[in-house]
Amino acid sequence: YQSNHDLQKNKKFLDVKNQIENYLNKKIKGRFIDKNSRGRFLIKNMWFVIMKKNHSMHQHFHPKSTLSGVMYLEIGKLNSGKLNILIPKYNKKKYEHQKLWDFQNVKTKMTDLRINNKISFIKKKNYTFHPKTNDIIIFNSFFYHNVGHYSDKQDRVSLAWDAVYT
Repeated sequence: YQSNHDLQKNKKFLDVKNQIENYLNKKIKGRFIDKNSRGRFLIKNMWFVIMKKNHSMHQHFHPKSTLSGVMYLEIGKLNSGKLNILIPKYNKKKYEHQKLWDFQNVKTKMTDLRINNKISFIKKKNYTFHPKTNDIIIFNSFFYHNVGHYSDKQDRVSLAWDAVYT
């Protein structure tokens, strides 16, 4: 199940929307865009995803956005339903239609803010994220991604969003 993709307009979600935007602009902006740039990240779309047992999410990307993210609110105990992100440098054919050649030959960096802002380079075809409750992952919207088979009895609840840079 996915809710409407307009939760950012709902007054009940205004505080969450503002918190995400503040975090993007204070902590993440400098990792994606020149720190001296005058623009700001703004949440364009926000929605809930409730994943039931034996479901998955097909491979897709988010056009017309800059960054995408997901916050995991409830996760079952089994280690299933992993988020898989295809790394452009190692999947050139898949990304060919997006004409993102400038990104094809650049090393893709992954920052894990849980571990002292550690930056490491991804040197494989895809990055697999094993979510836990309260984890957040933020990635370039043009990255293809999917969610693998979810096998837990407990529903997995996440809040997903897309941000634009203006």
